[in-house]
Amino acid sequence: MSDVLRIFKCGHCGHNLRFGSRRCGECYSTTPVWNRCTPMRLLTVVVLLCAGGVGVIMLA
Repeated sequence: MSDVLRIFKCGHCGHNLRFGSRRCGECYSTTPVWNRCTPMRLLTVVVLLCAGGVGVIMLA
């Protein structure tokens, strides 16, 4: 059994997608943009920056 994180499903065939993959492993159609690593990394950076900004405001 694999320990790979599979959150999203393919919109064409319903296959559980590996996180970060650009293509479905079954039908080879492109995956949703949110399944890819780059948008998730950007979202993480934005959330951390906002949390840091709130912390600085609370200390002032």
